[in-house]
Amino acid sequence: MKKTQKVMFKQLVVALEMFREAGSDSHVEVQTILSFLYICLEEDKHEEGLNVKDVALKLGSSTATGSRNCTLLSKGFVGAKKKGMGLIELNEDPNCRIKKIVTLSKRGVSFRDTLSLVFDDG
Repeated sequence: MKKTQKVMFKQLVVALEMFREAGSDSHVEVQTILSFLYICLEEDKHEEGLNVKDVALKLGSSTATGSRNCTLLSKGFVGAKKKGMGLIELNEDPNCRIKKIVTLSKRGVSFRDTLSLVFDDG
């Protein structure tokens, strides 16, 4: 394996470990990680705001799956033992009460910025 490949794989391992720690659990699903990354990439591209359905479309999944992942990235499920990751906020769309607008929380912005440092200059 080339040195540059090893560096890239080490960076990826560090990034995945950061997600595991952010979730305070040894198990964070790839779809949940991808959801966060899609939100980071797409958040500022939508005039009305990014919504849960947009996240689901990027994942190639159902709206229910997108909603589940967004819930895990936000406060978590009501009454669940495990809290959510607190990386995003879900707010009611003023134009349609059943839609939820997705934005990065302060913690999510900080996590995104720290995560990006892992990939700076190897």
